[in-house]
Amino acid sequence: MKKLIILCFGLSSNFNFAQDLNKNRIGLNLLAFKPINMRSYTLHLFIPQGMSYTRVLKEFSLRSALNVYTYSHYTDNENCSDCYYGRTKIRGFETKVGIQKELLRKRFQFAAGLDLSCSRVRVVENFEGGFSGGGYVGDKIYQGYGLNPFIGIGFMPAKRILLSTETGYLFRIVNVDDQISNIKERRREHFYLPVQSLTFHWSF
Repeated sequence: MKKLIILCFGLSSNFNFAQDLNKNRIGLNLLAFKPINMRSYTLHLFIPQGMSYTRVLKEFSLRSALNVYTYSHYTDNENCSDCYYGRTKIRGFETKVGIQKELLRKRFQFAAGLDLSCSRVRVVENFEGGFSGGGYVGDKIYQGYGLNPFIGIGFMPAKRILLSTETGYLFRIVNVDDQISNIKERRREHFYLPVQSLTFHWSF
């Protein structure tokens, strides 16, 4: 019984995280949901190959991140004989710098903040079929700059380990360069990111 009480107390304890928090945090970005089509906001799973760094200060934290995206998706026309079918490939990177405020800094954490975002993504589409049967080939480069407000929650199973996830909204300006038609376009976009990151952090 005594051991059970000690175990329950250990699970519920905050280990005084607020006063004895490590100042540096390196994160491994595990996954995110991003819009594959900038106009339709169709969401697909990305596996970011990236890292983040957070400097924990007394009142707030400074953060930065770099993600490299390598993604491939196949679209079929099983239920639509006149639709395109083929593969979309995405290659690119995203960098972020920002600030966050930890509204709760204990075993369970809650934070809100704002990032400056810069990205360059190349989308190559190679489709067959369609109404005329001639298919479609697309090759566009998207270069975006914008603001990304977010909120996040985290859990510390141990003093040096933090698991966190974030949801946010992205406001940005995108320069689109069509590599096939040589047409250049400038857009303003905004969209909701339901799961913009899932990250494993190590503090030191």
